[in-house]
Amino acid sequence: MGQYGINAQISPSASLKTSGVGLLGPVVPGGLGVPALPDGTRLPAVTDAAQRFAVLYGQFADAWRLTDATTLFDYDSGKTTATYTVKPYPAAPKYQTLTDLSSDQTAAGTSACSAISDQGLHDDCVFDVGVTGQAGFADTYAATQTFYDTGILAATPKPPAAPSDTPAPAP
Repeated sequence: MGQYGINAQISPSASLKTSGVGLLGPVVPGGLGVPALPDGTRLPAVTDAAQRFAVLYGQFADAWRLTDATTLFDYDSGKTTATYTVKPYPAAPKYQTLTDLSSDQTAAGTSACSAISDQGLHDDCVFDVGVTGQAGFADTYAATQTFYDTGILAATPKPPAAPSDTPAPAP
């Protein structure tokens, strides 16, 4: 993505999809769309973007955060995992979904991303271009679309944002 970052597509093997552990563990349909917490707890789906952000970067991130007891890194004298923990990070974004964008932002994204036919990629492209104002994001989504079209990489449908009867955990 040049100056705009990196676009990584992870395509796990069939074995990893079923037997992966930790952050590479299976994602069970119907939940938040993330692997289980270290204690096996599955996070329920949430429909509110702000609530999803709070759970993802609160409860989920904290559950998987390295501690002095779990890290495999060596630290300089006087430094610990806490030295490198920046909370709250990241800050809640101003824009969290396509519906948060202005009509001008949406139009710019839609124009730049017109060649992207995969709906999930297209929506992500429109969002990235709309939020940043950088049409260069469309180039990387077009490259990913090429992988989908040639069969090198299979498109993965986004999990549906279905309402849940289970209340979301407190962050």
